[in-house]
Amino acid sequence: MDRETLLSGRTPAPYGRACEPCALAKCKCILRTAGDRCERCHRLDRECRPSKTVRRRNPQKGRLSKTARLEEKLDNLTNLLKTSGVEIGEGESLARVPAGGCPMAESTSTTDDSSDSGRMDTGPEPTLSEAAEYLTRFQTQKSQYMPLVYIPPEKTVQQLRQERPFLYLCIMTISTTNVPQQLALSRKARKIMGQEIIHDSTVDRLDLLLGILVYLSWLQYQVDQSRVFAMTHLAIGLVFELGLNRPLTNRVCQYDCQHSSPPTRTMEERRTVVGCFLLTSTLSYFILKIDALRWTPYLNGCLQVLETQPECTNDELLVHLVQIQLVSQTGWQDGMTTASDNVRAPPPFYLHALRSQLDQARRNFGPHLQTHAVLLLHAHSATLAINDFALSGLPIVLENSRSLQLDCLYACLDSVKLYFDLFFAIPPAAFFDLPVSICGQVNQTLSALYRLSILDDPAWDRVAVRKIVDIQIIFDRLFDVLQQAAVLAGLDGGVENPILSKAMQAFRSIRSRWEARERSELMSTPLNMNEDFLDPSIGDMLGVDLWGELFTAWNV
Repeated sequence: MDRETLLSGRTPAPYGRACEPCALAKCKCILRTAGDRCERCHRLDRECRPSKTVRRRNPQKGRLSKTARLEEKLDNLTNLLKTSGVEIGEGESLARVPAGGCPMAESTSTTDDSSDSGRMDTGPEPTLSEAAEYLTRFQTQKSQYMPLVYIPPEKTVQQLRQERPFLYLCIMTISTTNVPQQLALSRKARKIMGQEIIHDSTVDRLDLLLGILVYLSWLQYQVDQSRVFAMTHLAIGLVFELGLNRPLTNRVCQYDCQHSSPPTRTMEERRTVVGCFLLTSTLSYFILKIDALRWTPYLNGCLQVLETQPECTNDELLVHLVQIQLVSQTGWQDGMTTASDNVRAPPPFYLHALRSQLDQARRNFGPHLQTHAVLLLHAHSATLAINDFALSGLPIVLENSRSLQLDCLYACLDSVKLYFDLFFAIPPAAFFDLPVSICGQVNQTLSALYRLSILDDPAWDRVAVRKIVDIQIIFDRLFDVLQQAAVLAGLDGGVENPILSKAMQAFRSIRSRWEARERSELMSTPLNMNEDFLDPSIGDMLGVDLWGELFTAWNV
């Protein structure tokens, strides 16, 4: 009510109850002391009709205090943790509020060991005994093939879940053989990763990075290829966000250089950034649309620390795998460079240098790692990549190029034979422990064998090739391994294992196509020796998208 109206003694209509003419004219409706019309309607001699609707006053929102806003955020965090399968016990602190007033979320949970049900949480979560079994399987079996994460043997399931809840979830996802449980856990892990991309962070960043690396390492059981790009870039982004790819800065030294010691990286951080390079570099070779984490002198320093001060045996394995991958990456990356470079040494120089580097990497194997299956598989795969680079980059005018091509061809054939001899020596029960790197190598090696088997050149004996390595026998043995793995897996959970069924279907289709082409058009379609015969995708060669088939197996 304004001052003039108040002093004149006139009474305005209550809020939202102005007559219809005044409301339409957006004028103040002043009630008269006598009569049934307001002053405006009386002055204009109009009918004073009451408004058909009564406007309600919106309740004014009081300004939330900082404490209220903080409590609201904590409630949202609690709901998120509950949906992600992490229990929050009564009276448990969800956040620490330091002196600066900024809350730091903790992904903690409590577990009642004496629970009658024996479960750590509701839903797809495994029981305590199952979780312990899965953790042991990861520590003793899976990590032997991809040693990106080290969990001490004395670490319990409860401790791991409290300290690294997302890593725990991903380990449970890739280690269970119960199909419905794995599907549910996989959906939960992907949901959390999606929330981290879109919404504010609620999970410890290092915990999130470790979990993503584990998830991606066995991604052939979890996601389709389209999701790999986002997860890989999320992992690389977390490396940059955490600053793991650059030296630590001593901010304290800016104020007190005499009493401050330079900060140092933990072994877990060094292992994580080096492992992220290994995984992303491997994926970038088999899935060409993915860019790997860039190798820098600082990462090389982290690798040297892991080599000289290993925390566990798997650190030694990781160092050698990275050294082999660096040689392999140099080979196929240089092989993709264009011939328009101003200064390039002749290809034999590159070939000799890469072979020497790979030989040196193999000589660095410790005595207990000389026969390690994973290292040897990666070494044979690197040999294949090196010779692929040499062949694809050889100019026709180069002297002795013919003999060098034949040398590379035989080196490829020898690597294929050694690779499959070693691969088939792995027990079928370990099929589910093989990471995506090994699956990609099998794809690459099959591609090489296919091209070697159909290469039509007077200097190349295809009959001798099939006597050394018969592609039909390889397909038969791969199919047998998958069948044995299916039996050993037991199809736990009463549901057919999609990865096994998809893989067997893909290999069966590939073999039938190979036989058809061999009978009809194979001999009438020669493959020139100067073509780049080592295509990294067997699907492009045989019309079967093997990677697509396997990636869509768990797209649920």
